[in-house]
Order: sequence, then structure tokens, then C-alpha cells
Amino acid sequence: MPLIKCPECGKEISDASISCIHCGYPLKKEQAIKVSPITEEKQRKTNLLKKIPVLYIAGAIALILAILLVKGFFPHTVIYKEFMQIISTTDSAQLKYILGDDYTHTYFDPLDSTADIYYDMMLDSHLYDYIVIGYDDVGRFKNLYIQSDMDTAQYVDVLKKDMIATFGKSTPDKNEAKETYSWICNDGHVIVLTIEKNKLSQYDVSMIISYK
Repeated sequence: MPLIKCPECGKEISDASISCIHCGYPLKKEQAIKVSPITEEKQRKTNLLKKIPVLYIAGAIALILAILLVKGFFPHTVIYKEFMQIISTTDSAQLKYILGDDYTHTYFDPLDSTADIYYDMMLDSHLYDYIVIGYDDVGRFKNLYIQSDMDTAQYVDVLKKDMIATFGKSTPDKNEAKETYSWICNDGHVIVLTIEKNKLSQYDVSMIISYK
């Protein structure tokens, strides 16, 4: 059995002794002080081991959520809300109410048709070169044409996701650097979206919507 020295008289005694057999000095308190750091270290390690499974579980959940997000499990939230409002409107008067009065009324002689043209329109903090509200020869609302240049693929990707979230999936007709998407809506009007990469590595985006 290991021997220790009595703190009081300095003589050797058993480490299991409650008090010194030579001078009677109580050793229980002294032993508690010596054991306390070991017990505290064991408790710290025990608490750490308890935390490890929780960290693994939290990491696994974060990884699963990231995979689901990349795979498109969660529904896309429409970003270009003003743009979607414009192309979802089937009434020319409502369109002009939304876009305002800053348009140019134009007559096309060969087609005997007219149009209200908005230049440099800002929608969703993005500049559109022009938005054209077209009418037939008797003044009926026939089509909506939109033209814009988008600087990065990110803008184009968001637009495509917005269109799919709003009007459903569409399989693109791809031809080199050009993509064409089309949708036939419930009320019969047709949407055609064309995206073409130009020589400046930008994207020419045009959309025509034809109404009955």
C-alpha cells in the first residue's frame, strides 16, 4: 500500500489512513484536496464526451439541408416580383397603370398597328431597354415585348427559376449560345423567352407574350 508523509509531523503513514497514527493529524480533508483535481478533470472529460454526439448530429443535419438546397428540394422564391407582375397581367390598361404614363405611342404603317413603348424601364432594380405594349389594327391588345441586357449568368439563372416557379417547367430549345423557352398559359396566351449570349459575354434577353 503506498505511503505518504503526514503534513503535520512528516512521518510516513498509509495513504488510506484517516488520521496520522503518530500525531493524530486528520488526513481526510487533505486527501479530498489531493483527489479533487483528478475528479474535476474526469468530469470535464465526461462532459466533453457527452457533447461529441450532439456535434455530430448537428453537422449531419447541416449537411443534409445543404444537399437538399442544392438539389432544389425547397421551392424557389420568386426574386423578380415586379417583372413577374408585368408579364402576368393580361389587360393593357392595367399594364399602363403599373408602368406609368412615360411611354411613346407609335404607329406602324405596314402592319396597320400601334404600340405604347416604354424606354429604359427599371423593374426590380434592373434596367430593361424597352417594354412594348402592342395592339392590332383595331386597337385590341395583342402582345407584350420586353428586351434587356443581363450582365451575368446569375441574373439569367434567377430569371429562369422565377419563370419556372410562376408558369411551370419548360424544356429549352438550345442552339449554340441561344436558349428558347415557351409556356402556354391557362387563359391561352403564349410566352416565349429567348436568352442569347453575345460577343461581350453578356446575355441578350427578350420575351414576347401573345394574347388571344
